[in-house]
Amino acid sequence: MPKLEDPSGDNEPTVVFDSGAGEPEAGVSSGTGRRLGDFQLIREIGRGGMGVVYEARQLSLNRRVALKVLPPGLGLSREAKVRFEREAHAAAKLHHTNIVPVHAIGEQDGHHFYAMELIEGRSLDALLDEMRGGARDSANDKTETLAAPYVEGSATTSSVTDSTATTSAGRQWFDAVARLLAEVAEALDYAHSKGVIHRDIKPANLLFDADDRLCIADFGLARLAQEPGVTMSGSLLGTPAYMSPEQISGKREKLDHRTDIYSLGVVLYEMLTLRRPFPGQSQEQILHEVLTDEPSAPRRLNRRVPQDLETVCQKAMEKDPTRR
Repeated sequence: MPKLEDPSGDNEPTVVFDSGAGEPEAGVSSGTGRRLGDFQLIREIGRGGMGVVYEARQLSLNRRVALKVLPPGLGLSREAKVRFEREAHAAAKLHHTNIVPVHAIGEQDGHHFYAMELIEGRSLDALLDEMRGGARDSANDKTETLAAPYVEGSATTSSVTDSTATTSAGRQWFDAVARLLAEVAEALDYAHSKGVIHRDIKPANLLFDADDRLCIADFGLARLAQEPGVTMSGSLLGTPAYMSPEQISGKREKLDHRTDIYSLGVVLYEMLTLRRPFPGQSQEQILHEVLTDEPSAPRRLNRRVPQDLETVCQKAMEKDPTRR
């Protein structure tokens, strides 16, 4: 019977999964209350190409966690599984305020499990979606023209996740963007110094905690999607809009920390303009644009963007990794 190991080295109990647990990704109704070894599923809280995330309770320690269940049938070789486990162990040893801690990893019947600290706040992706909708509604403009989503005013907010306040606060929003992304960049630099590369930085993987800090989730999972022999759909290979050119070109041996820098630059671009730099209509079109096109300068889309932030954004998004 496979066991879910504690990679943190904190002497937490070994978790053993019941062989008859069934398919954890079956959905909220069938997943609620299910026991997976030491974990009891409470509810589904997220779903994507790399699996389903459940709020769960670790019974032995009486704590809630986020339990990510990767899809079955990945077709991984033994070497790929060993590599995934090694990276997950490395990710679990990352201790940084802006990195979601990893508590445990495991595998059973083709399902890979990843237990993380449960972050109560929403994702940056959800905030940006709300800001986009609110900005267009307030301007009575349903188009994708985003030159005026930020209106100068005296609005203040104690929470950057208050999208109504941030869209009306002008410079205050850009100050918040600079602070938030600087903290994420420092967390990435720390991870890179430990030899860990994320490979899937995007707004959906940046979560606001109770103190309005942006925390990076899903360290160690993206490498699994890029292993030779993976049989799942192309959605597992990453999110095209945030992938670096070297990721798209398939040069895995040349991937290093600079691929995360590029992806963070795309996130910054979206926070400054409320649009993605390459808004292709299909996955193939987006991939082609990332490889061949130059995005519009942020200040062309939003004249209120500070020059310094535009410079940082464009530098991070250089197609040539040596220029980032």
